[in-house]
Amino acid sequence: MSDNKFQYEDEIDFKAVLRTPIRWFGIIYPYFLVIAIAIGMIWVFKMDILFNNKIPPALVDSTRIFKDIEQKKGFTLAGVDVIKLYSEREQLKSKGEEIYKANCSSCHGDKGLGDGVAGANLNPKPRNFTQSTGWKNGRKFSDMYKTLVEGIPGGAMVSYDYLPIEDKFSLIFHIQTLATDFPQVTETELKDLDVAYNLSQTRTMPNQIPVQTAIMKLSSEKISEKDKINKIQEFIDIHSNPAKDIFQSVTYNQEKALLTLFSNQNWRAEKENFVKLISSSVNQNGFNSKALMLNEERLNLLYNYMIYLFSL
Repeated sequence: MSDNKFQYEDEIDFKAVLRTPIRWFGIIYPYFLVIAIAIGMIWVFKMDILFNNKIPPALVDSTRIFKDIEQKKGFTLAGVDVIKLYSEREQLKSKGEEIYKANCSSCHGDKGLGDGVAGANLNPKPRNFTQSTGWKNGRKFSDMYKTLVEGIPGGAMVSYDYLPIEDKFSLIFHIQTLATDFPQVTETELKDLDVAYNLSQTRTMPNQIPVQTAIMKLSSEKISEKDKINKIQEFIDIHSNPAKDIFQSVTYNQEKALLTLFSNQNWRAEKENFVKLISSSVNQNGFNSKALMLNEERLNLLYNYMIYLFSL
């Protein structure tokens, strides 16, 4: 038997592969398969972008968004006896209906169904008062009062805190006529409401302006203050006056001394206030210790000189 009965060849005969390229298919097929699967997965995951031209929304850190406060005119709310006011609800319902028509029906609709013309494009839609579910602050009398006072952040419901307490009660009385299943009001709930919002005490709310507006006003006041002081200093430098030498002798920093007088002008009412002001925090307010040793005559000259300068 011949030893060459079995002929052994290399695992891959590259020369034979080159002569018959179809043999490469068996080698590269797995790679083509992996690439095709990868492309298919990418295609599936990106279909919303490819076909709908949608871009995934970028998440915004809401803590970095500055929302300025609204400008509001100050108002005074007279205190009420909540128990007595609630006992008059039948008489106040008609008043509440008038308030509702003037302020609420455009969004909530005449019958409180949330179908008002002005609310057609709002999202979320205005509250349907006849439905018992979905109330953000709740449906009790005190919950509705809270909504009127505070509004609903993030929605179209704004605060009606400027309305007198009686008007807010009247408005709620009317709204509660739009459905029959509102929760019963208890005396305890009314007393808790009184405590929460201090309804029995007269309350005065100051004017409120946006922070940016306040900053601009303060900046303009600072500029005016500096301009005023600069003008006074220019006047002192140009014009001679017997009291000018006194002022220069009792100050180590004229600008700081003038700023002290400008910041608290109660001293202009009487000389005693002037003496107290320049004597307090001496050597820190622009005046030096010599201001404490002026005799009556020189003090009168200095005081009248300052009155004159700040009246220019």
